[in-house]
Amino acid sequence: MAQKLLVVRDPVGLEPWEKPTGIKSDVKVIGDGIPQMLQTPLIINKYFKNYSLGRHENSPLLTTEKYSPKNATEYGIALREDSIHAVWSGYRSVLFCENWQDPNMLMYRLKGVAFSSPILWNDKDGHFYAYGAQRKLNSREEKKYSDKFNKILINEGIVPVMEVIGFYDWPVRAGKNHITSSIIQTLGDTRLDELFSAIETELLWKYFKKHVLQSYYQTTYDADSENIPESLFKHLYSFYKETGRIVGSLKKLMDLSGQSWSDNATHTNAHIGNVVLYRAGEQEKLQLGLVDFDASCDSRDFTKRKLKAQQKVEVKILKETAVDDYSVGPRKLANLLIDSQMYFRELRETFAEGFEQGYEKFNAKSKLNNEIDEELFEVIKTGIRNGVESEKEPKDLERLTEDAEDKSKKMFR
Repeated sequence: MAQKLLVVRDPVGLEPWEKPTGIKSDVKVIGDGIPQMLQTPLIINKYFKNYSLGRHENSPLLTTEKYSPKNATEYGIALREDSIHAVWSGYRSVLFCENWQDPNMLMYRLKGVAFSSPILWNDKDGHFYAYGAQRKLNSREEKKYSDKFNKILINEGIVPVMEVIGFYDWPVRAGKNHITSSIIQTLGDTRLDELFSAIETELLWKYFKKHVLQSYYQTTYDADSENIPESLFKHLYSFYKETGRIVGSLKKLMDLSGQSWSDNATHTNAHIGNVVLYRAGEQEKLQLGLVDFDASCDSRDFTKRKLKAQQKVEVKILKETAVDDYSVGPRKLANLLIDSQMYFRELRETFAEGFEQGYEKFNAKSKLNNEIDEELFEVIKTGIRNGVESEKEPKDLERLTEDAEDKSKKMFR
């Protein structure tokens, strides 16, 4: 059975929202096709605002075929009887599925349901930020621009990863801003940043000798290179390169359609945390998609010159952050990965190379293929966990170049 999530996530409890004293209006639930369990406005149990799993070294990060997220009660956390079990999806959102083992069961992401009452907010540097919440303006923008990009994808023969199907319009405000939570139907939610971090961390646990510095923020690793199969790195190189190529092609498709991912260069959505792995089609093939369009723009918002400038800076930022910003989004994989430097720069640079090639080569006449070679991915997982060279060669091994040989020799000498 194909996993819905490729990386282990932390649990979170949802419960019906209780109207604070002094609030007279009710929450407006807007949208068609919202599951019955989500038609009652939900918000996270406040216990989880500061909760994360106490993972230890060698705790599994990459999911297995039988993976099903544990609920909070399995960790000894008491919840209300009317609570709903979910998993985190970033610092303000959760992912819900009524039956994780049912391949036909859809997943739903509730975006902006982790706020307190009253809502904490600031508008430092002219950028409004509501802790755990989402502005109504941004929720509607995401609906508009995700629908627009979904049409582009469908024209390419690609099943979109997500669709905004509804909202909770809350009768509370953050400053002067109305607050809304988006209800998003999604085919997947594994973020590329967390997948890379999970792969690299398990790789480090398996093949590296750890030397922990007495610092809250940093953990360093010394390579024990003789124990690392050189062929495993070749598979990793191919996977990162191909992943980068697909993401570069998707970004170019967005740019050619006259749409940006964000409205400024300072607070941008153009990073690999907004690249999602999901399954679609009758064969449930693993694919890559882009999400988070709450700040997207097009010719209605920008001049042609300004739009191109924004698209150009997004390409630059996406490559840079993929290589240098190694921290995983909050509560995706808990403090285990947030507080430690556990990543391979060589592999991240390989992704950036693939991204640049995909972006440069894709044009209006190109046919986009966003499918990931899952056989290659499984070979990598097997190689990491078993510590032996797999006899099963991935189909796209021929994509390797002499450059891969050079990189592996430099890395492991």
